[in-house]
Amino acid sequence: MQRMHCRKPKGARESTTQIQTVRFWVLWRGGWVRLALRNGQEIHLEFSEPTDEGFFYECDQYCWIDDFIYRQDFVRQRDCDGLYDHYHDSVCHILDVTKGVVIKELFDDPDVPDRAPVWRVTKRGQRDYTAEAAGY
Repeated sequence: MQRMHCRKPKGARESTTQIQTVRFWVLWRGGWVRLALRNGQEIHLEFSEPTDEGFFYECDQYCWIDDFIYRQDFVRQRDCDGLYDHYHDSVCHILDVTKGVVIKELFDDPDVPDRAPVWRVTKRGQRDYTAEAAGY
């Protein structure tokens, strides 16, 4: 998994928004977390733990470039079946991050925020190292 880096690509235009900081809700480890992100900043949420048969590692990364918030979620785990990775790259326009969708109506929980971003998946992948070694 390649770590996301918040660098403006050559020839990229400047952001058209006057927003300095964007705040939005994300679901992380079974609970809602409110993030505050500035243009050019990266946020990394990471968690790992040993398991009965190996380990579990999870990372969500967020980055604001131009008028978009980029998100990458990555999981790596090892168990009795071997090593396995999967990831999703997603994007959301800066003006849509805070508007999001109404989610409070979907949950019977007072801690659920009113709205959350709708992420458009741009790339996804998985890798099963044991299956590859077996020639699948």
